[in-house]
Amino acid sequence: MLTSFHTAVSYAVGTCITYVTKNPYLGTACVFALHYPIDYLGENVSKGYQKYEIIFHALYLTLGIIYNDWIMFLIYALSGNLMDVIDKKLYLSILYPYKYSHWYIFHKKERNTLKLSKGLTKVITLFMIAILIIFITKKLF
Repeated sequence: MLTSFHTAVSYAVGTCITYVTKNPYLGTACVFALHYPIDYLGENVSKGYQKYEIIFHALYLTLGIIYNDWIMFLIYALSGNLMDVIDKKLYLSILYPYKYSHWYIFHKKERNTLKLSKGLTKVITLFMIAILIIFITKKLF
C-alpha cells in the first residue's frame, strides 16, 4: 500500500475519532490498528505514481497547517505508516533494495488483497480528504 493512501485514511480516521471521543490517544491507536485493513484493500495505481506521493503528503500537511492541526497530522501519518516504516527499515529497503532487505515483522511476504480498481482507489482517497475537511472545519467552529 502506498504511504499517501495510508496517510489520507489515517489522518481522516484519526481526526474523526479524536473529534468524536475527544481522546487523541484513542485516535492514534485506532489509526495504528487500521494498517492491516487498509493494506488488505490493496491499491491499483499507475506506474510511476510513487514519485508523486510527496505532493499528496504536502497537501495533507498543508491542510494540517491551515487548520492548526499539523502536530496531529504528523502523529497520525506516523502511526498509520509505522508498520511499513519498521518493515521497510525506514524505507531504505525501497531506495536501496540490494543493500537493505525487508523485515517481515508486521507483514507477510505474500499477502492477499482485494485489488481495488484505479477509480475506486481515487474515490476512497478523495472521500477521506473530504471527511478530513468536514471534521476539521467543524472542529474550528
